[in-house]
Amino acid sequence: MNNSNKYFLNCICEKIINSNQVILSNKVNGRWIKIPIECYEVLKYSVDNELQLDNLYDVFQENEDKKYYERVINELEYIGLIGDSIIDEFRLERINKISFSPTNRCNLSCDYCCVDSKIDNNDYLETSQVKKVIDNIVRLNPRILTITGGEPLIRDDFLEVLDYIKEKFKGKIILSTNGTLIEEKQIDYIINGLYAIEISLDGYDELSCSKVRGKGVFSKVLKVTKLIKSKGFENIGLSMVVGKNNEKDIDKFNKLNEDMGTTSIIRNFMNIGRGNENYSRYLNDKLDIDYICKDDYVDKNSLRSNMCKAGANQISIDYKGDVYPCPNLEYKDLKMFNILEFNESILENILNRELDIFNKFDKLKPVNIEECKDCKVNLFCTTCPSKIYTLKDDKKMFDSNCKKMKNILEPIIW
Repeated sequence: MNNSNKYFLNCICEKIINSNQVILSNKVNGRWIKIPIECYEVLKYSVDNELQLDNLYDVFQENEDKKYYERVINELEYIGLIGDSIIDEFRLERINKISFSPTNRCNLSCDYCCVDSKIDNNDYLETSQVKKVIDNIVRLNPRILTITGGEPLIRDDFLEVLDYIKEKFKGKIILSTNGTLIEEKQIDYIINGLYAIEISLDGYDELSCSKVRGKGVFSKVLKVTKLIKSKGFENIGLSMVVGKNNEKDIDKFNKLNEDMGTTSIIRNFMNIGRGNENYSRYLNDKLDIDYICKDDYVDKNSLRSNMCKAGANQISIDYKGDVYPCPNLEYKDLKMFNILEFNESILENILNRELDIFNKFDKLKPVNIEECKDCKVNLFCTTCPSKIYTLKDDKKMFDSNCKKMKNILEPIIW
């Protein structure tokens, strides 16, 4: 066995112990394995005594046990839970992704909108302030910057802002849009320098799209998508939010994307924001926090554990410049700071998780909730903290989702 200088990374591991089996999960990437408790005790011993894993090979007397232990070590290395040195605390080197909404106005009124964008909302930031936001985003040095909304193209200064972003930011730029305001004469200017464009569509034809986004949207989006592709720009995604009303349309939506040469993006409806007012169109039960498709939980290979690092590997900046852990957690009590007041010490506090907001955020994870901490599926249940934020103040809704997820997850995991 050649595992010299290999250590178990306990600092990024979360676990569930269930009788004689243990699930070990990488909380950074969501990968996990299930092993006998005997193997886990050996790993724990290596951590407690700061021992390399190869030093424990002879703990096992039988050759078959030794071979199994070796397979476990190889699998742990594959899922990222083994390193070449002891690490007491995990620290990210940079923020990976930032989403910025320069506006909360939108020319459409989709019934599921989680940020409740409206046409008559006011733009809060002036052009000069938006540019300062961009300057500070550059200082944060993310790999990816997504420009979203509302509908970003609704701003009169959108092209000026986009030009400034391309000039200042050297990472990957993604434009998230409804596509209806992109004019043919602007396409070359818009796509030059972009990494990707994501367009919300929510249907595979005029009828299915119009039920959510209004009449005429489908034809506009298809036209502009074809025009963009004719320019040689290929990285285009079309998205659909799915509930009970349109799960049956997923295959047709995927076929549309296949025919268009675009990427299909499927998102499950969440019972938050404006969606809370229109849940009956998407959910079978008003107590559900989100819609679950029949193929969402097929087997253990479809599962990822609680890997959310909102506020660390991603942050969201709203139309006022306020910074939140992610676009779905834009609540007053989860505000991190305002980007216009950014300084270098704030970045260090983010990477080191030293802002007060992280304590509140961590309490939104099932593994840290009193009712959930001893649950045998808590690493896989309601892994999006924005759902927990809604559930935590509604015991009836919380209990209903708890029961539902246990019934789904326990047979798959154990």
